[in-house]
Formats: sequence, C-alpha cells, structure tokens
Amino acid sequence: MTAYTRRLIIVVTASAAGAANARAKEVDPEGGERAFTAGLSPTGEEPATHYWCSWALRESDDGAMRTKLAAAVAAGLARVFNGNARTPESVLAELGLAMVGRGPAGA
Repeated sequence: MTAYTRRLIIVVTASAAGAANARAKEVDPEGGERAFTAGLSPTGEEPATHYWCSWALRESDDGAMRTKLAAAVAAGLARVFNGNARTPESVLAELGLAMVGRGPAGA
C-alpha cells in the first residue's frame, strides 16, 4: 500500500505563490518549489490571479503543509481543502476560478 494516503487541494493568491512554493519545498525537497505553477483566474484567461495544486502526500506531510500555510490561510492568501473528500472541479467552482488556458468551467 502506498504511503501517500492524503490529498490536499491548495489554492493561493498570485502574490502568495512564491512563499507557498518555498513552504512546499520544505515538505518536498525534490519538487515542492514547483507546486504552485498552475494558474487560475475568474475567466480562465491571463493573467493568473491564483495558483493551485492537488497534492498526494503522507499523513505527516499533510499536517506539516497545513502548519506551514496557516499564516497565509489566516491572512486570506491561501485556502486548503481535503482532496480526499473534494474534487478539484468542486473547489474551483466554489472559488469561482478556472484553469488559465482552459476557459471558464462548463465552457
């Protein structure tokens, strides 16, 4: 059985993406710095107003990532969702965001 039993869907504002990537690298030194590179916007067009990731991780890393993003969440710069209970599509719909380059959801 895989050790990666948790999934987080994390959305950060464009202004917080650099710091979020730095926190992700602390959890995943082999690629965390590229966690938040998928752009989002209300229209699905540039410029990206937010970035997101859907991340499979170990239980201990789930807690670590939530802790590292706690200040950004409190400041309204990040949202963290349980990806074991939610789909990326439902999260993006709730936030009114679409993947840049793909247009609005349902289009």
